[in-house]
Order: sequence, then structure tokens, then C-alpha cells
Amino acid sequence: MPKKADISMTTKAKRLILMMLTFVSVLTEVHAQDHMEYMGISMNQTIDSFAVALQDKGYKLSPASQKAPKGKRLFVGSFGEDKVNLTVSYGVHTHYVTDVAVDFPEEKDLQKFMLFYEAMKRVITEAYCTDGEVVNEMGSMDVLPTYGMSMDYGKVIISINPKKNYGLIVTYTDQVNTVEERKLRYDPVE
Repeated sequence: MPKKADISMTTKAKRLILMMLTFVSVLTEVHAQDHMEYMGISMNQTIDSFAVALQDKGYKLSPASQKAPKGKRLFVGSFGEDKVNLTVSYGVHTHYVTDVAVDFPEEKDLQKFMLFYEAMKRVITEAYCTDGEVVNEMGSMDVLPTYGMSMDYGKVIISINPKKNYGLIVTYTDQVNTVEERKLRYDPVE
């Protein structure tokens, strides 16, 4: 029969392990709450809620949205001084926002376009480059330069629009919502 001191040590060890597991669980839960934002709007919401928040910021649902494929909604609005087209992608299973792509207007002058591209790189770097986040210079398959920031909770990619002479697209991706949608797409719950 174990001594009383042995039993209390076992109980203390169990409590310590339980406290550590609880602490790790809380940290994981807090970390999992980090989501990408677009213009201060959390992407951790359904497409319908996100659409309302965009409309509150002055965006309007584009008439072309009726012809958009399932999982996409199109909006028009302003990003700074630019009129932009916005493509919001969402999970067809979760209905949560996964990506927001901002399509800037075509620039006619190459020099102005390159200045805009470099300015956007600086803006993205200043907004998302903090300790613990990874900065990636990326090259795309079609040899058009891209630049991006990858964080635990998402990524922001600046790319040149191949459909325009001098067009720029900035894409915000929410990592958590994208992973959740993929889980349901490839391993559906019955």
C-alpha cells in the first residue's frame, strides 16, 4: 500500500500536468483566434457578415457578382484614392471568408506603376512585418514578380495582374479559415 506522501505527490503531479495542459490549451485557443483582416474587418466571419461590413465601408456588391462562381462575391469600392474591384472568396462548406483580392486599376505609365508597386511593398512590410513573422520575396510561375508576407494567421501577396499591362493585385488570405475549408472539402463530415 502506497504511503500518504506518495499519494499526495502523485496528486500534485497530476494537478501540475493538468495545469500545464490547460495553459497550453488556452495559449493554443488564443493563438487560433488570430485571423487576417482587410481594412480593419476581421476575415473570421461568414461571407454575409463580411459583405455587410464591406458595405459599411462604402463597398457595393458588383452586378457581375451574380455570374461569379460559387464561393466568390465581387464588390467595387475604394482603397485609398483608388477605385478597386474586390473579389471575396469564401468556403462553400463553412461560408467563412478565406481570401480577399484587391484588383487595382491599370496604370498607363510603367514608371508610375513601378513606384506604386514599390510603395505597396513598403506599406505591406510596415503593416505586417513584426517580430516572429516571416518575410517572403516570392517569384511566380509566369515570371511576374510577386512580394508577400506570411504570418501564422495568414498572408498578404502583391502580384502583377497578367491580364492588364500594368495592374496590381493584393491578396489577403486567412490561414485558419482556409485550413478549415480544406478539411471539410477533402474530409467531409458525414
